[in-house]
Amino acid sequence: MKNNYSYTEYHTDTWGDNSFFNILYITGVPGSGKTSLAYQLAEDNDDYVILLDAYVDVGSAPENVVFNEFLTNLRSDWQSLRQAVFEAFTAEPNSDKLPQYTLAIRTWLDFLESAVIRFGVNAYNVYDKRVIVDGVQIMDHTVIYDINFLKDKPVIIMDTPEDFIENSAQNTAWLADLAALKKVLDES
Repeated sequence: MKNNYSYTEYHTDTWGDNSFFNILYITGVPGSGKTSLAYQLAEDNDDYVILLDAYVDVGSAPENVVFNEFLTNLRSDWQSLRQAVFEAFTAEPNSDKLPQYTLAIRTWLDFLESAVIRFGVNAYNVYDKRVIVDGVQIMDHTVIYDINFLKDKPVIIMDTPEDFIENSAQNTAWLADLAALKKVLDES
């Protein structure tokens, strides 16, 4: 794939070969160019983009119109489930509702992972389009719970920008998650 971004490709030659490989996963640390690359590839090839930030990060607005319609068809109350997750992420750490919030988060993420895969199959079979899924959530076990799932899938890992600073536990965790995913993909 030709563009101005720095990344490593895994199995991208299989992207769109059939409904099982109809999703291209793009991941990397924040600020690495994931979304820009996703939109450029989608524009070049008339593909769908699913921005995972819109479903996982508190306060993000869902921009994925076609995918949102698909979610509504799968589960008409997906937005209330998503809202429950946002409430869980903003709850006080000592809240008596933490077990209920934990269940809401796992239920939402399981539903979202399943929906992304089903949407990829649907886009291939119904619309003859490929799907690009963009998000740090792919590598940090938020949406793709077991990264071994990705070992034979089309994946792009964005290079870490030189100005990315390991100044927080979250940034350090992202780099560890990225290294673990690269190891799984390098061995596939």
